[in-house]
Amino acid sequence: MSFLHPTFLYALVAIAIPIIIHLFDFRRTKKVYFSNTQLLHQVKESTKSFYNLKHILILLSRILFILFIVLAFAQPILTPDDDQGLTANKVGLFIDNSKSMSNTVAEDESGLDLAKELAHKMIELYPSGTEFIIQQSYEDKSAYLYLSKQEANQYIDKITFSSAYRPLKDILVNFHNTRESIPPKEVVLISDFQKSTLLKNQLANDTLTHMILLPVLFESYQNMVVDTAFISNPLELNKSKTNLVVEIKNFSQAEVSNIPVKIFMSDRQLSVTSVNVPADGQASLDFNIGFDYQSKQQGKIVIDDYPVSFDNELFFTLGEIGKVNVVQINEDESGQYLSAVFGNESLFNWQQMLISNLNYRHLAEADLIILNQISDMDLSLAGRLKALNNNGKSILIIPASKQSLPAYRILIPSLSKTNLEEAQVLLATPDFTRPFFAHILEKKQTSISMPKARSVWSWGNDRNALLKFIDGRPFLSEVVPNRYVLASPLSDQYSNFQVNALFVPIMYRIAASNKQNITPLFHRLSETEITLPIKELPPKSILKLVKDDLELIPDQRISGRKAIIAIPGQTMAPGHYNIESKDSTYQMLALNMDTEESDIAIANSSALAKVFAGKDYTIFSGSDSDEIITQITNEFKGIELWRYFLAIALLFLLIEVLLIRLL
Repeated sequence: MSFLHPTFLYALVAIAIPIIIHLFDFRRTKKVYFSNTQLLHQVKESTKSFYNLKHILILLSRILFILFIVLAFAQPILTPDDDQGLTANKVGLFIDNSKSMSNTVAEDESGLDLAKELAHKMIELYPSGTEFIIQQSYEDKSAYLYLSKQEANQYIDKITFSSAYRPLKDILVNFHNTRESIPPKEVVLISDFQKSTLLKNQLANDTLTHMILLPVLFESYQNMVVDTAFISNPLELNKSKTNLVVEIKNFSQAEVSNIPVKIFMSDRQLSVTSVNVPADGQASLDFNIGFDYQSKQQGKIVIDDYPVSFDNELFFTLGEIGKVNVVQINEDESGQYLSAVFGNESLFNWQQMLISNLNYRHLAEADLIILNQISDMDLSLAGRLKALNNNGKSILIIPASKQSLPAYRILIPSLSKTNLEEAQVLLATPDFTRPFFAHILEKKQTSISMPKARSVWSWGNDRNALLKFIDGRPFLSEVVPNRYVLASPLSDQYSNFQVNALFVPIMYRIAASNKQNITPLFHRLSETEITLPIKELPPKSILKLVKDDLELIPDQRISGRKAIIAIPGQTMAPGHYNIESKDSTYQMLALNMDTEESDIAIANSSALAKVFAGKDYTIFSGSDSDEIITQITNEFKGIELWRYFLAIALLFLLIEVLLIRLL
């Protein structure tokens, strides 16, 4: 046991006062005069021993009263066996201000409110000369300096919600990157300890730093989010039937029913419906928004879900769609089926060229390059096409009946057999749940007539082939990203795929695969860079992101007709932004948070024990800040006993009064 104010113990000499008084009182002789001895009969008899016992009890009551009242003012503390926490002079403090902390811990109190309250109280528990380094969910370069108690409290007061988040591994590493090169000896972590974001990476080994974990516990862990949205038919001819697919995800362990879903275009509500989402599952909704691709519009999808509401909106933009540049390389004038697909001038800039007369400038500008039944291709052309594919161009390789192996192996590394002569085999029905085939047909069909084909070459077994023969051999594969290979020529002698109902939508999907001319509906704030097609940009122009009264000038570089913009997502909020330069608006951008933050499942005590296994840590949790701080104080500073000592002192004072009055 120790004392916070041991100097008060000198007051224990006051115990001598009642002792002296009682000793003096015992030796004093009293004279009583009686006019008549008959008065003596009116006095109760009392023995000498009883008289002495009474005075001794009164003396003990007074001594114990003084003893315990002095001890109470000295503030005794029952100290722990070791001196482990709250003694470091350099302390790291992490306050989780990610969006998941907007969940409620009590009525009208968010997780961030509790975290800041805990942080203030934790600072007061440390000695006056302690310095603090404070980190948030986003990386603040100014936070690598140690702060005094007053400066730390002022910094905490300014903390607000951030759209960014970092794994705990990076946060702990940054505590060792202070400008003074002196890492904190103790780190306090105040967070909901979200599995999907904070704890997604394994922590580094560190047994020298003592960590105090303060989990923030919420009232509810139910949350819904607009997971994604996309246009299922970006290249369909009938633009009056633009189909917007919206996916709603449920991160809770219970089914949620009748969640309202609203679609807004330019602040005008287009549609509203409701959806049921199974536990830990998702549901898809189709909306016919009838959008004209030649105009620019802002849109958003809104759901009603509380108390976690930061992810109730998904912002998107629908802008102009540029034509897809398609270059078809032929060995002769063949390719009638392809010309029927890509000859649509409203969707494609399609041109054919002979392999003997190539225009490499047109190849560099193409979005899709089709090698149509080329039997003999030189190695230099194959190398050039591979480089274009690596730079984002899509390539579709359609074999000739006879092929040269060396050049094609540059584009198809697994190509093993050529010049095959096989019988026609039926193709298997594809898996329409795969993303490539999502909404590829106008209506869901339980059965579909599949084409027949005979393969003229083989690139081995491809379990991920988009189309397969019924014996499992690949017919259409994406051998590397945006590089597609067919197993048969598009001629009636080898296949009837070119006249099947799947042919046109699959060709459209391949044409749209690299999306260079189809502006994405939205981007995520976690993306480091965004590439935007911007035409007619004056030299030395500086682009800026504009949202209401906010203007940001991001890091940027212009490459041809494209602008590559760095997104400072840590300091930006979700919403619509205009890409402007001076008085001109070049693009509209929709930015949204990652859905990782929407998965608010937390690590309980046993899960935290596994995460921090082998490290020096202590966990404290409670329903409010006072309960948590009391636990910490009792654990590291000891149990305060002054209240008990004060109660005992008052008890002996009461005993003294009763002895005097009743005896």
